Amino acid sequence: MKELFKPRGCTLIGMVHLGPILRPDTVIDLVEQAAITDALTLAEAGFDAVLIENFSDRPFYPDHVPPHCVAGMTRIAHSVRQALNERADSDVFLGINVLRNDAAAALGIAAAVGADFIRVNVHVGAMLTDQGIIQGKAHETVRYRETIHPGCRILADVRVKHAVPLAGRPALDEASDLVERGCADGVILTGDRTGTPTDTKLLRSMHERLEGCPIIAGSGVTPDNIQQLAPYIHGIIAGTWTKQNGTVDNPVDLARAKELVRTVRAYTRT
Repeated sequence: MKELFKPRGCTLIGMVHLGPILRPDTVIDLVEQAAITDALTLAEAGFDAVLIENFSDRPFYPDHVPPHCVAGMTRIAHSVRQALNERADSDVFLGINVLRNDAAAALGIAAAVGADFIRVNVHVGAMLTDQGIIQGKAHETVRYRETIHPGCRILADVRVKHAVPLAGRPALDEASDLVERGCADGVILTGDRTGTPTDTKLLRSMHERLEGCPIIAGSGVTPDNIQQLAPYIHGIIAGTWTKQNGTVDNPVDLARAKELVRTVRAYTRT
């Protein structure tokens, strides 16, 4: 199996934010085509992976999403996977994130379409979010992964954005628990909100504590701050900055995406 993260270099994961799925005022064909276009644009720009997310299903379901969401995301993810595979250079990884925290659905979709990884916003512990209290279910997620899609990586957030921890534990202890007790394959650190920068000092501390574990900067990465982040990360998740005019709901902008790739490659070893 190809490695998503390598000892050297930085894995670039680009966001494919889906439009509303199967609502009365949307056309699923258009949502699907927009997702394919964004994914191919990111691949053309040089991204290593794309991460599909039901970003427009606001307000988000806290745990289990309804069947139509799983069905719609599976259809779109399958089409994206096919489109990526049809490229001459078809080695782009595919990930799934089902907001707000349906890891089982993400795994089911990943297994159906052959995706390489999933993202889980709350994998261990509990967080107070705009959807209320969300509890991690690592004990279910890891075992379910081994049943339906062994080898699929689980990337888990440390203190995910738009949320605060219920207990005053050190963030580094939470990160350690994600890996040592939650069996996460990589940890993601974001800012407080969508598009806000990550804490460089905390990234550095995590890099020192979690030896051998991939660490991903999950929000607010731009050409202006990648030099400060680069020594402490194995990957980035980029969304807002790659979009037209830097607006999260816009399509991916090829020129902006290429600029971010060039900058990341300049400051990380390949």
